[in-house]
Amino acid sequence: MTSPPKIVAHFDLDAFFAAVEELEHPELRDKPLVVGGDPRGRGVVATANYAARKYGIHSAMSCAEALRRCPHAVFLPPSRSLYSQYSRAVWAVVREVVPTVERTGIDEGYLDLGEVAETFHAVRSLAEAVQTAVKGATSLSCSLGVGTCKVVAKVASDRRKPGGITIVRPGREAAFLAPFAVRLLPGVGPRAEERLRRAGRVYNDPHVSHLRRSRETPSYSRIPRGRVVPCRADVGRRAVQGADRGDDAGQGR
Repeated sequence: MTSPPKIVAHFDLDAFFAAVEELEHPELRDKPLVVGGDPRGRGVVATANYAARKYGIHSAMSCAEALRRCPHAVFLPPSRSLYSQYSRAVWAVVREVVPTVERTGIDEGYLDLGEVAETFHAVRSLAEAVQTAVKGATSLSCSLGVGTCKVVAKVASDRRKPGGITIVRPGREAAFLAPFAVRLLPGVGPRAEERLRRAGRVYNDPHVSHLRRSRETPSYSRIPRGRVVPCRADVGRRAVQGADRGDDAGQGR
């Protein structure tokens, strides 16, 4: 008897640090806001609100570069204790909807939706219930990606930000991942991409659809924390049809 597919969600608060600052300082909501170090020093961007992202500002960018791109942006140092308070409130209400969670950061983690939803047909309403609970308790927005493994869920959660839900149903994993750059896979940075290229696992076009599989290429449905492992979807050989834009794609909020 075939066991039902796992149902895993990646939960991600949208621009968390900046969103908290906007709640605490409503006058900043319509202004480009950067949370991070001193823009006149060597600090880096922790996060930026969506008004600032329109100028190409993103996490890990130097604050000096962010200032060059948007001279009128507001820069604030991180308020760690405040963010921790909001984070505790968020995870408390998330657990009321989905009891089993794995926090991977102050603002993100994985949810075992399969513990609550028996099939993929029920996951959209469950994901919406998580969003509603978080919004009601904290006024914060979150995005969720749902799939059969953590890799797919992680990539999916970023597709409809802010406030979106992306569902990748069983059997659609390869088609969903194929158009994306290899670097979008969790944990794959410049060095890992170069190692894949040297090992002959990536063609000249460094997209997931060009990953080559062999007998030695493992497939996993679970991701040990802090390690890079492939999804169990057969990314290398399946035809790339693109993710379904209906139920599987979800809707932005």
